[in-house]
Amino acid sequence: MNRAKHAYAVSVGMASILLLMGIGRSAAQCQIHVVSTSFCNSDGATVNPDATDPHVTLRVLWQVSGTPHRAYRVVLHIANQQMVERVAAVSGFCSASMSADVPIPGAIPYSVTIDPDRASGAVSGPVIRHGTFTLKCPGSGLTYYAPRHYTGFENLKGSCLSTHGINGIMVLGVPTTGSFQTVLNELGPSNAERVSSGQANQQVWVVNCSTHRPTDAIVSWNARQRFDIEVRNAAINPAVLSEIPWTSLQALSPRMEFWTQSDTLIQSDSPTIAAFVARHLPANYRSTMSPYAAALTLFKAIVRRTVYDQTVPDESAIATLVTRRSDCTGFSTLFSACMRHLGVPARALCGILAGHNERHCLAEFYLPGAGWIPADGAFSKGADPTGAYAYFFGNDPLLNTFCELSRATKFNVQFHGDVSLPASSFYCTRAIATACTEEASLTRQQGQ
Repeated sequence: MNRAKHAYAVSVGMASILLLMGIGRSAAQCQIHVVSTSFCNSDGATVNPDATDPHVTLRVLWQVSGTPHRAYRVVLHIANQQMVERVAAVSGFCSASMSADVPIPGAIPYSVTIDPDRASGAVSGPVIRHGTFTLKCPGSGLTYYAPRHYTGFENLKGSCLSTHGINGIMVLGVPTTGSFQTVLNELGPSNAERVSSGQANQQVWVVNCSTHRPTDAIVSWNARQRFDIEVRNAAINPAVLSEIPWTSLQALSPRMEFWTQSDTLIQSDSPTIAAFVARHLPANYRSTMSPYAAALTLFKAIVRRTVYDQTVPDESAIATLVTRRSDCTGFSTLFSACMRHLGVPARALCGILAGHNERHCLAEFYLPGAGWIPADGAFSKGADPTGAYAYFFGNDPLLNTFCELSRATKFNVQFHGDVSLPASSFYCTRAIATACTEEASLTRQQGQ
């Protein structure tokens, strides 16, 4: 064999060896091309996600030319939620989808990363697509939708021990018509008096628990109320709400001004609250931000810093701010305190969630021309512990599972002088020991 033929034979042999080793076969390397990313419904049809139905499905379709070296991953993100899917090493068209509930106002980011680990051997490396979308908003600043009817009850049991007779009362908050809730029917406790508590115009049931019979035994009382309500979800249009100016808050009615005043749990006039607000809003916030934007900023700051903790003994705004821990009540009182400090009416709503003995609190703030905007800090914390996204701020698809029983922090009632008591409480004088337990339920009516 001459030198030329020998060189040719060697080169052919080496090429075969390299090909068998998977080296130098660029023609066989795969390519990944994204065909489309879209939001679709359960039938696969492209849709524009709606604030009144914030359950979205992100779908990505891509084409693989050639054969991947091995299986690879696809990672999808919507806001802070993630889905990872493993894709087989095949050529042709491939797809992946991710569903998420994102009741978030404003721009919501999403991203698609195909083969982040370069496992497929694609010449293009990881393929990344990202962008933002916004939920389709209602035409008005605030709208309610998806009504549900419930039957609910609350049973309060108080007991105490005394040897000299007892003077006592039970106080129960009454569900009130307004904002997202309509009372259809109600039946108060037997022998109860219904009274209006102060400027909050909150109706309460007051049950007389007095006895002048000396006894050294434990004496108990029960107070039970029943009601039928309709409750609705809420959705907002941030663009409309952002147009509401600070000047609109200068001529509030006396009833609305009540919700801007400091109280024992919502300490809006505290220097501690003032310092927190000043730390998160610019000094010129009234000229650079709308009331809506200021509320959104403070809401996210509260969710970001506060740890949900059901064991806290003090649910006031200041305690929540200082300890950075609270349950749903603390999230609501702190947000309400910040809003009231700005002169924006706000309140903490407490009641029960659908089910048995599921207590809950959330907040509302008022913008003239729109109404009471819900803000559920505890639910938002559960959806996004970082507070980066304002879940359940204005857009609340779970509001129609909640019944509000009290809007005032405490009720002012006449009992041996003025007494301020929280909802679902038992108060007595001349007692050695007292105890109070509550049982509540909210059941959806059949056919709803």
